Amino acid sequence: MSRFKTVPAGLLAGSLCLFSSAYSLGNETTHRQHGAHVHGTATLNIAQEGQRLDLIFESPAANLLGFEHAPENKQQKEALAEAVTQLKQGATLFTPNPEAECTLKSADLDSSLIHHNEHAEEHDDHDEEHDEHVAGGHHEEHGHHEEHGHDEAHESHSEMLATYQFHCASPEKLKTISVNLFKSFSGTEKITGQLITAQQQRALELDAHGPIITFK
Repeated sequence: MSRFKTVPAGLLAGSLCLFSSAYSLGNETTHRQHGAHVHGTATLNIAQEGQRLDLIFESPAANLLGFEHAPENKQQKEALAEAVTQLKQGATLFTPNPEAECTLKSADLDSSLIHHNEHAEEHDDHDEEHDEHVAGGHHEEHGHHEEHGHDEAHESHSEMLATYQFHCASPEKLKTISVNLFKSFSGTEKITGQLITAQQQRALELDAHGPIITFK
């Protein structure tokens, strides 16, 4: 008897679609629905069909940054920028066995912290322009400064979401994916999730001592 559970094509296609668009309405809202937010633990969902390999990694920001609020100083801003840079290196963080000839095609990140940091930089630029405007004798009241409360940036739970799509020239040779996140982000102690292929659907549980996903 085969130890793999065959996944119906419709379910697999639906899973790929779900993995690609599940967070299009915002990862913060999704997590309020999902509930659990455990520091040290992240989730990884993987779907593979034909030459396409999709991965969705989601983690509390604390695992990756050491904090979950909006960056408040230069050091924290640099930590966020470094984490973003590392998370975009999907082929380094997730390494399929070379025989499968998998190439990273896209890497997308989403987090309220990233959006807030970009907004804060734009706000700082606006303040500089406003100061120049005032210095020139053209001061106007701008009540919106008081209205720009950033309470959402100081939420107790902030997530970071990374989605990756690989193209595998030889998918029949895809046997393993090495997850190197534990080396890059020491705050990540455990990763759980699901693996879905045409041959199987099963739960994943990884840690620094067992970071390799086996397909067959």
